[in-house]
Amino acid sequence: MTCNSFSSTAFLESPDSKRIRAQISKAYDEFCLAVKAGRRFEAKGIAILGPTGTGKTEGTMQALESLGMVETIPGDTERPLLKLDLGARATLKSLSSDILEELGWPEMPRSSGQSNWRSSRNYMAELNTKILVLDEIQHVRSTGKQDREDLQDFLKSMVKPSRGRIMPILIGLPVFNEILESDGQLDRRYSKIRMRSLDPAIDLARTIKTLKKISDGAAIELAPSVKTQEFAARLMHAGMYGFGSTCVWSQRGVATALDANASELTIQHFQNVYQQEEDCVPALNPFITDDFETIKIKPQQ
Repeated sequence: MTCNSFSSTAFLESPDSKRIRAQISKAYDEFCLAVKAGRRFEAKGIAILGPTGTGKTEGTMQALESLGMVETIPGDTERPLLKLDLGARATLKSLSSDILEELGWPEMPRSSGQSNWRSSRNYMAELNTKILVLDEIQHVRSTGKQDREDLQDFLKSMVKPSRGRIMPILIGLPVFNEILESDGQLDRRYSKIRMRSLDPAIDLARTIKTLKKISDGAAIELAPSVKTQEFAARLMHAGMYGFGSTCVWSQRGVATALDANASELTIQHFQNVYQQEEDCVPALNPFITDDFETIKIKPQQ
């Protein structure tokens, strides 16, 4: 098993990950029962919202994998799970076009967003698509009144009562909740899972426990320098207080120690890997500088 596998296991056992699995599993069971009954039904959507680095996407994909759902590629005879990563300037038209492209059909010239979406629905029915994941949903333009209403109508169209439904899963930043809450029907039809950030006041011990789980899996001991509350605070800050990103930096530290054939994991391994990854001076390295809380951490890509 790789170091990355132990990091994934640590996240899989986190409270947020367990909540995601439970909610998706419940909604999917209800979805399958309704499909089997062959009747018109209202699909229940799920919105997983949280700050960058909290593990929204990782938790979602782990939950779907536990249901036997795996990502597929254009050309596969069936596409039960479809996942779309939205760009920073997404619009409803580009979203529907991207779904068509992901399904393996090119957009028709001069076609409208509504036309593309209707075509996508037909193709998804042919390919037995059950779940559509839209990641970074907050990128879809919704600045004006008409844009917002169009987006709300689109989201409702995926869950309103009908045959041949799909189960939508939206992943995004907390700000997207404004779109859902501003329409009563929409708010009712999407269950929300809110991911929380790590809090230095209550999560320091949890952070060290997670690091130990990852290091134990890699059969390397923790040195005293990475068992302190101060180190836990540095690690959390490097991960932007997101549990998922904190697991990533834990994994990177352990991998660096393994590459060096070290007998134990020290803060020096984290100092080195952060400098390598971010190409920063010591004053901007949260594992070195005294006033690490003032460093503005860049989101991980």
